[in-house]
Amino acid sequence: MRKSANDRREEGNALDFLRELASGLPTVGPVHIPKKELLRRIRSWSKCRSSDAKILFEDLEGTLRKTVLIGDWAVLYNIYSERLILEQLPGDGQIARAIELRSNNIRNSLHLTLIALSPRAFENLLVNVFSRVPWARDVRITKRSRDGGIDFVGTFLLEEGDEVPLYGQAKHWRNRLDAPHVQGFIGSLTTHSKGKPIVGIAYCTGGYTLDAEAEIRRSPVKILQYDEHRLVELMLRHEVGVSRARLESFSLDGRFWDEIKE
Repeated sequence: MRKSANDRREEGNALDFLRELASGLPTVGPVHIPKKELLRRIRSWSKCRSSDAKILFEDLEGTLRKTVLIGDWAVLYNIYSERLILEQLPGDGQIARAIELRSNNIRNSLHLTLIALSPRAFENLLVNVFSRVPWARDVRITKRSRDGGIDFVGTFLLEEGDEVPLYGQAKHWRNRLDAPHVQGFIGSLTTHSKGKPIVGIAYCTGGYTLDAEAEIRRSPVKILQYDEHRLVELMLRHEVGVSRARLESFSLDGRFWDEIKE
């Protein structure tokens, strides 16, 4: 004698069917199962008549009005397309591994993004970065026609609480900045200082030659030296151009449930 749908539900319900269905799927997705095929599978699983399979399907449809997680499969019945949609989700270990890989490669991703910027876009980036650091404020781009080698200006906050003018130069070059260019920047800073304390920021994507670094050390004006590596670290520290992923989820503790069954 065939079991009715009600009898079958005493042994298992729509979720039991979904568990068995998901266990036999390939490890790719998403999988779309039309209603006709779904009814056929229900009949095969429950060993019932077509009319009883339709009753079980109604229970299934009611359960899947919202997405249900069956193992690693997200399952939803789309009432408009009349298809059961199963999408395999990555496990907790895979998610953690993906986050680790993305974090480890973020510096390379930033490098590729930075080298593609136009000089003007790069100046806008530097203004955004140095506006986030705690020791500077009111950073803005200068008027290009009268910058005198100065690309952005702002206010530098000294440790003792005083404020002095800040002048920055941005060289978005792959080559290292040489001594003559540094000397020119120091000359511009000296002109702007008029004998008063100021601070300069010298930036070059490709870094500096040894002679250029020596000129910076000898400068009568305090100069903060930045290259791409140090800029990327500032961007990560102050979350400029990047976003921090904060992921937290719960999963069943298989060991716990096994222990309480002993």
